[in-house]
Amino acid sequence: MKYYLIILLALLLSVKSSAEEKRNISVLIEETNLKNQFEALFVDRLFDYLNQSDRITYQRYHYDLKKKSVVFKSDGKENFSEKIILIEPDFKNILTPKIEMKKDSITGKTVGAYMNLNLDFICYFKQIDLASSQIEFAKKVAMEPSTLNTKSDVLEINFEKYFVGNIPKVGTKEYKAILDNIHAEYKSQIEMHYINRINKDYSMLGDIESAINAQTDTSPFTIEEIPDKKGKKMSSFIIKAGKNVDLSAYQGISIYKKLTIAGEETVEQIGVAIVTDVDQTESTARFVFRGGKELSEAYQNGEEVFAVRNPALLNDMVSLREKEFRVAIDNKCFFCNYEIQNQLSELYFIKLLERSDDFVSKYFIEKFKSEGFIDSAVEKVIGNQEGVDFSINADTKNVKVTNIATGALQSFALADIKNDYRILFLEMFPPQMKFLEIAKQKKDRVKNIYLYSPYGLQQTEYVYIYQVYYEEVLGEKYRRTKELGNGQVRANYSDLIADVALQKNEKQVSKAINAGTELLFTYSKLK
Repeated sequence: MKYYLIILLALLLSVKSSAEEKRNISVLIEETNLKNQFEALFVDRLFDYLNQSDRITYQRYHYDLKKKSVVFKSDGKENFSEKIILIEPDFKNILTPKIEMKKDSITGKTVGAYMNLNLDFICYFKQIDLASSQIEFAKKVAMEPSTLNTKSDVLEINFEKYFVGNIPKVGTKEYKAILDNIHAEYKSQIEMHYINRINKDYSMLGDIESAINAQTDTSPFTIEEIPDKKGKKMSSFIIKAGKNVDLSAYQGISIYKKLTIAGEETVEQIGVAIVTDVDQTESTARFVFRGGKELSEAYQNGEEVFAVRNPALLNDMVSLREKEFRVAIDNKCFFCNYEIQNQLSELYFIKLLERSDDFVSKYFIEKFKSEGFIDSAVEKVIGNQEGVDFSINADTKNVKVTNIATGALQSFALADIKNDYRILFLEMFPPQMKFLEIAKQKKDRVKNIYLYSPYGLQQTEYVYIYQVYYEEVLGEKYRRTKELGNGQVRANYSDLIADVALQKNEKQVSKAINAGTELLFTYSKLK
């Protein structure tokens, strides 16, 4: 990010040595952009929760995108930090939720009314390394809604009080007046319900804290084997990590096992768990989404299993590795085009760089340079800023990707991508899907193949298969493709390797595979 990123890079190289036990992270929120009291309540609660950490001090800042300003908001002294976290809560519920009618199943007569108060609350958050401007993660979490039609999330209305005699026709002024009256009289109850849900919910807080702390994990967590549980479904287990790595209750962790597929070493997720009890060096976790049976079977089979907060730690265990390259998104704000940021930041081989605005970097440079954290000689390194390989620009209809080295520009319609940016990544970036080996064959007919994709493969989705050939025109060789058929993902052995069953034109695809023909695999049909 221009001049200031160079200064920030040098800042970290010239920080004064310190014996502080706790490190600092700066958390920035555009507080003037908070839409309601519920978002403000969540932010306050988030800081109270985060600052229970024994290893990290979270410093609170308010930034103003229009004024290009940053203001320190925490009590006490402002300290140097290497990382910044940007938070944007999005509470979509309103104080006038839709009023639903209940009807008698026999007569069809309206006999009651209620309001569904399930939460629609998402929080977007991203971490940026100040020295390099790299976006280390860009995530979103949702406050888990309770089950529909339960007492906690459904507010029953005193039907007889508001609907007496002949009920006005839906859509009339009289009917609307009744609804307005109900909303006015139930406003305080609706408001209190939202407040109580935010105060009692730990799912979002735990996910945010877990993502932040995961960046400091140096290795996966060891799972303590419980011999008497072999062969039985396990609901809980113990991991060798605790308060010593800022593990706390409500944080989520993923359980993986090592395996080899098609001659390639990889890892497979076998479960998702939540931490329940925490000691200094070990913790108890329980499965929330499969895993109990799978963990027990892995023990029985002598397979290597482990738990992680940070999936990036798994990259070294995968034999198929892609060369790293750098991507920048031209954004007008930190959370613009967030879905692209989210999907790009999940790819280990992409270094995603923040290019939204430099006023935040400028604030920290000037602040800490004035206090002696930055050596004035760092200006000598200006001009050594790391460049980018690809630049992305998006609006409400299109995404444009520029290859900086070649100058090639390609445009994609958002309507064609349908929020699955893997389609764009596969077409524009060097890493491609690869055929690994035949998974199932009857005589000379290939039925299933093992397929690798650096961008991930999802259960039941289709992949499209093309034959690659070359054509010479006026002495120039051109790469062409011809559609052969498709296949469907039947089983995932990791996030990146799957068993794909050949579907359309199986015979032709099988013949091409047996002949060693060069093939191209895509997520959507080529135009």
